[in-house]
Amino acid sequence: MAVPIQGNTQAKIRCANHSSNSSEQNCNNLTETPMIPEQPAPPATHISVFICLGFLGAAIVLANAVVLYLYKRKTFLKTKTNLCLVCLAISDFLAGLIAVPMVIVCSTLDADAVTSGIICTVMDLSSRFISISTVLHLLLVTMERYFKIIHALNYPLIVTKFRLITLLILVWCVSLGTSLIQLTWIPFGGPSTDAEISAKDTIYNLSVFFAIVIPSLLMMFVALSCIFRVLRSQLRSMKENGYKTRAYRNKSTRLEAKAVTVFGSMIVTFIACWFSYYIDGLLIDLKLPSLHLPEWARTVLVFLRFGSSVLNPLLYTFFKEDFRRALLSSITGSSYRHSIGMTTMNCSTL
Repeated sequence: MAVPIQGNTQAKIRCANHSSNSSEQNCNNLTETPMIPEQPAPPATHISVFICLGFLGAAIVLANAVVLYLYKRKTFLKTKTNLCLVCLAISDFLAGLIAVPMVIVCSTLDADAVTSGIICTVMDLSSRFISISTVLHLLLVTMERYFKIIHALNYPLIVTKFRLITLLILVWCVSLGTSLIQLTWIPFGGPSTDAEISAKDTIYNLSVFFAIVIPSLLMMFVALSCIFRVLRSQLRSMKENGYKTRAYRNKSTRLEAKAVTVFGSMIVTFIACWFSYYIDGLLIDLKLPSLHLPEWARTVLVFLRFGSSVLNPLLYTFFKEDFRRALLSSITGSSYRHSIGMTTMNCSTL
């Protein structure tokens, strides 16, 4: 049993269309999905992989559920930045609730070609949605921080709650629409040819990668570079003008720098976890030679792909000051909440 590393969604559907005239072996030849090469392996190996995937899915759901719980219970967490992070947490929550189980079902289900094709299509559409949603939410968070730090005076006028909610709705619509648009050419028993579907797949994957992913990452890189340059300049200026007289502002700037570092780490995590997914798909679509990785390496890439959905909430829960304090106050009770006093109020703006 192979674990799918890249979901060229139409492969098994195409296989279903040919199933009446082809043997199972010929059907497998039609499948262009880059699955892990079939190699003899003990059944226990596959079972352990799927058990680990199940634990990963449960960890994703639990970690992001904690974020959603904290945001609902703690009033000081209801900031514009955290609103973006909570929407990202919902997206990651769906990864553990839907995408990971679909990977397991797609890899283990022994059903007819049409049923398998539909399930594996759902798997790939959900994975595509998670990847697009993640990068767009990260872009929105980064730009919100950019305007707050670079254009601090005009920030309340530029970044209003109404505009932010509108952009978040747009992010969800774009992510969902970009993923589901593939259904318009998946031939569920239709007359489309393999060449026609393959051409549409190639155009689609190139468009997503070069029109959404790459521009978003470049914009985040430029914005973060400007932010770090300004924060470094502010810290240097405060050191030169005297630490004691500007202690409050110094602490605020350092907390801001720490929060931005967390967001930068989330962007790096996205690149590390998802780039293999896009690159592998592009190599197949463009019929370029791809790396012939062993089964264990491709399995690791599957885990890595969904790793960002559990790393994101861990990053801003344990390293972003306001979420960390909210978590600690929930664990230790009201006495801790009173002890943090004004410090918590200061951190709530980050």
